[in-house]
Amino acid sequence: EHDSINEVALQYYIGKKEASPDKDFFSIFSSLAQTSQLNPFYIHLLNKAVVNADGVLAEELGGVLVNFIEKNPNDFTQMLLDTTYIGRMEAARDAAFLVAHQIQKEQADKETEEKLVIRSMLACAECSGDQKAALKYFFEMLAAMKD
Repeated sequence: EHDSINEVALQYYIGKKEASPDKDFFSIFSSLAQTSQLNPFYIHLLNKAVVNADGVLAEELGGVLVNFIEKNPNDFTQMLLDTTYIGRMEAARDAAFLVAHQIQKEQADKETEEKLVIRSMLACAECSGDQKAALKYFFEMLAAMKD
């Protein structure tokens, strides 16, 4: 009955909306990066989604979890320690799996990017100095966009 409850969150909670990998559904979790009075409710919904997630939804939830854990470890650990929260252990196991998958995915992306840089630089062995400099500049720009 809180005035600030996300409408999609309410619809998901009462069963009128399914968890889905779209912007509207993920808007539920935007406040988790900060401490909020509504976070216990949103954490419950996140855990519900995590426990039931598969496919693209699971992949996207991994990123949500990483962001939540990095930005608001206090609320995350409070959930882990809350013995009155019956589903916490199942949710914690599933969250750990999704976060591990997210980390592996990011490592794979980094490795893929490194291979791209190496292959491109090797393929450019016959390039002029200006071409090599342009390629190097492009990869530096690419790296800066990720930070």
